[in-house]
Amino acid sequence: MTLQSQTEQRIMLGQQIDDSVDSVATALSKGDYHEVFRSPAARAVFGSDHESASSLAAIVEGPTPFDNEFGASDIRGYITALAQKYVSENGPKAWQQITWIAAACLNAFQQTNWTGPELDLDPVSLFPGDIGSRLVESFIATQIIELPEDADKHEIGRREHMGGRVYLGAKLSEARKKFDCDVLRLLERDGEEAYTLTPRPLFLYLAYLLLIEVPRDCMEARDAAAPTAHWWAARVLRVQQTLLEYPSQTLLNEILEHYAAAARSLPDSPVHEKYTK
Repeated sequence: MTLQSQTEQRIMLGQQIDDSVDSVATALSKGDYHEVFRSPAARAVFGSDHESASSLAAIVEGPTPFDNEFGASDIRGYITALAQKYVSENGPKAWQQITWIAAACLNAFQQTNWTGPELDLDPVSLFPGDIGSRLVESFIATQIIELPEDADKHEIGRREHMGGRVYLGAKLSEARKKFDCDVLRLLERDGEEAYTLTPRPLFLYLAYLLLIEVPRDCMEARDAAAPTAHWWAARVLRVQQTLLEYPSQTLLNEILEHYAAAARSLPDSPVHEKYTK
């Protein structure tokens, strides 16, 4: 087994890896998503290393986060263009790093919605420009606090802590509510709506784009560079399935296809025997 395969499988199993390995992979294995998103790779993929719209104009067709009209429907083209440019400049290693970044997005979404602890990280802040100020979460808890009188308990994450119920999370502006609802519409499948009160759906959508949409036309090269990408993609789709009002058969088929592809790419992995029978 190659060092890269060992690294990928250790991350799959939730095990920390040596600091001498790629810094993005190391940060992911430690659950340090802030560090993942501060990496040069993530800044290139999300465009946060750009300081003006003009520097993105030669890369991205259509609105960018510097433009007021930039919305959920523009994210796919924006991320695809930047990610493909990063791959063209950095080769196979870029696919590995994009996989780690996508995994961090998935894990951040799950931490926000299920596992905790509260994550002081807004996915909109990953983008450049003033979109963060336009769509900012106006109330982010960094410590245990009581529920504010004007906060809607359905808008924020709830946690049990120290024997009493406390409320952590974010109060959203009307513009941010609309943006999140638009992102959730992009996660619908077979006419089934995604749960409308899902916090920070952008994390999941970014993971979906990086693992499934961006490599769609160069899957062979991506798979050779990042064998576990299909495993992460299956997990993204499985989480997406849980958001839908009723399960989607199309989504189930895609989940199984990705697990089967992961099994072929990872002969020594736990999924190999189950999905290659």
